[in-house]
Amino acid sequence: MSGREEIVRSVREIAEKGIAPDDVDGKMLESHLTFQYEPDFVIKTGG
Repeated sequence: MSGREEIVRSVREIAEKGIAPDDVDGKMLESHLTFQYEPDFVIKTGG
């Protein structure tokens, strides 16, 4: 999954919960990401 795909998935999850756009902030978005912290490194495999 690319970073862009992860952000789209996170925004969709937030939208499904019915949260108003004005209530979305960085902390909320971060809580829906795959890594809820900044990893040292990520190894992506495949095409």
